[in-house]
Amino acid sequence: MNPDVRRNLGSLAVYNVLRGFSVGGYQALFGFYMSSLGYAMRSVGGAASIASLVGALLAPAVGYLIDSYGSRATVAATGALLAAGLYVLYLSDAYYVLVLSYTLFMLAFYFGQPARASFLAYSVGVERLGSNVGLIASTFSAARIVGPFAAGYMAARLGFRPTFLILGILVTLGFTLFWALSREPVARRRRHASLKEGFRETYSKLFRPGPLLATVYLFIGVDRFVWALWLPLLSAHLENRGYSETVVGVLFSVQGLVQTVALPLAGRVADRLGPFVMAASSEALGALTALLLAYLPGSMAVGAGFAALGLSIAFWVPGYNILIARLAERLGEAYASANAVRGVAGIPAPYIGGYLYDVVGLAAPFTASAAALLVLGVLALTLLPARLSRGEKPYGDAWSLS
Repeated sequence: MNPDVRRNLGSLAVYNVLRGFSVGGYQALFGFYMSSLGYAMRSVGGAASIASLVGALLAPAVGYLIDSYGSRATVAATGALLAAGLYVLYLSDAYYVLVLSYTLFMLAFYFGQPARASFLAYSVGVERLGSNVGLIASTFSAARIVGPFAAGYMAARLGFRPTFLILGILVTLGFTLFWALSREPVARRRRHASLKEGFRETYSKLFRPGPLLATVYLFIGVDRFVWALWLPLLSAHLENRGYSETVVGVLFSVQGLVQTVALPLAGRVADRLGPFVMAASSEALGALTALLLAYLPGSMAVGAGFAALGLSIAFWVPGYNILIARLAERLGEAYASANAVRGVAGIPAPYIGGYLYDVVGLAAPFTASAAALLVLGVLALTLLPARLSRGEKPYGDAWSLS
């Protein structure tokens, strides 16, 4: 393996460990923190909806920046966004600060996933992308085993604000080390269009996909909507059920453990079986998760639900990355545009889920999500492969890394 490739994989793994610890802690605590402050589920969901709106509006632009100026700098910058989202929670618990924090967190996701996927694909090539995504993602997931439990323990002992500050410091260390150790992936031709022209091209392509890409966009958009009905509310839901900070941290750690163990194998399976089997499996496991969390309140059932959630994410990550890379003209654009579609679809879902939770009943958003996920699983095995088998191209000739 090329020394620069080894260097890039190692630096990304180190960054993922520190990022995974902090992201796991944030995901376990943020909704719980809002609920403990007395905010209703609609307010928790509203914060997530606002964050999704901002992320969706800005997500396509990052594709142009990645393809024009390189993925390495973008990866580091998204770490700074995540750290900022944690630092502001140390300053205040006002609602606008909470919304700002979650918005920065979601921007780090919308910008970071395309940047990291492009950085990895340019470093190792599409033909080995599944196994390497599984391996690198497992370092992130491994840190999430410890992060939620440790963050829950710290929140119970030190308080929420000092805990968020510590998590922010760890992220800062992570992206600093990544920047110091990594190298820009193998040289490629960069575009030299003006920023205005590049943004116009990127956004216009988002709204004129071919039939194949439109089908994929519809699939991943509906997927994001139905997951977002309840996933941003999960830790607040557990707080309402009477679980403590420490126990919530343990449950998220269970998810991280299962996800970590499954990801390397899932990546290898994705390289062999392709993205559609992985997507269908992920949707079925997601439906199981929602039903377990909604209808079986016992700790064993909830633990099984979090284990199923870990498996679902482990199957989705390599499948999704391979699918988008196969359709790409330019990797940064492709990943960023796909994330923009997912972001737009997810804008109203957390608020709708919170409203259903408050007004109809706690099982309502989980049940609606489970039914839709089962339908999506069937479509992943039928409609999407049929489109791809026709040889349709997203915009024309497919772009290749080789």
